[in-house]
Amino acid sequence: MSDSAPNSQILNQKFSDLEAFVETLGEWNLCFRQLDRGPTSIQLLHAACGRMLIGYGRFNRRYEQRNISPTGMRTFALLNRWTTDVHWRDEELNDQSLLSYPLNREIIGVTGPDFRVFSLTVSESLVIERAEALGYPEISDLLKEDGSHFRVKSPALHRLRSHLRTHCAQLLKNPMTPFSHCAVEDALLELLITSLASFCPVENIVKPRVRFVALKRAIDYVEGHTTIPHTVSGLSQAALVSTRTLEYAFQEYYGVSPKTYLLTLRLNSVRHQLLAADPEVTTVQEVASHWGFWHMSQFALDYRRLFGDLPSATLKRSPGFHRKS
Repeated sequence: MSDSAPNSQILNQKFSDLEAFVETLGEWNLCFRQLDRGPTSIQLLHAACGRMLIGYGRFNRRYEQRNISPTGMRTFALLNRWTTDVHWRDEELNDQSLLSYPLNREIIGVTGPDFRVFSLTVSESLVIERAEALGYPEISDLLKEDGSHFRVKSPALHRLRSHLRTHCAQLLKNPMTPFSHCAVEDALLELLITSLASFCPVENIVKPRVRFVALKRAIDYVEGHTTIPHTVSGLSQAALVSTRTLEYAFQEYYGVSPKTYLLTLRLNSVRHQLLAADPEVTTVQEVASHWGFWHMSQFALDYRRLFGDLPSATLKRSPGFHRKS
């Protein structure tokens, strides 16, 4: 999508496969890790509206999410409805939350089951240009941050959500619904900019809590040592806190214990490797062993509980298996 060429493309799709969803949104360089048990069900709507892309997503599972906007673009997100089961860094999101996606890869947050979100993706230059025209030149300073959580108490945010809800509902019901791209783009941009200009800066610079700082140390340690087995006690030492504090941090942020998180992390890694493997030279047992699973029947049980299918079925979905067939 360019700054000047309107695009009428509409994507309205349901996914039962997390990897297919991630691949479809390749420009965003998404990274999702499933944290709770069960099959995937994702609803996605993306519709180009002039020089803007509006979106709606609904997710049935708990995920750790990392996102990057397409090059040169800014993605803004707000919840469809209030919930306390969504975290951005060390903060809970609510109906006053407006997110600006970061430009660098980092942990964005954790979303709970039945997470519903609206998004606006637009070029940064267009946002700044329109903001200056509306008398808000300070918006360019806000966008210098790599990623921000704005607490917006202005009615503009609620009107922005209402506009997005209306347009997305129309498109979900009938993807061919005609509407004026320019009029919708102008209205959404103005509401977005007004919302950004009225955020509460005091709430935006709250110092990180002890538990979140400890959690970040633990996750950074795991990410930097992916090939070694981890224990909860070892993780608490890396995080410089007690095991109990780390337990509270994981339960509060991820909704699972550190032990369960480490298990799901390895299971997600197995799944990604199986989907990229060549079945002619790779077996499920080899991949499982690489990630520290030695009891194959327990591994298969844990895998199926988390993803809803067997690891052998995942391997059969790899490009290598289809080339062989």
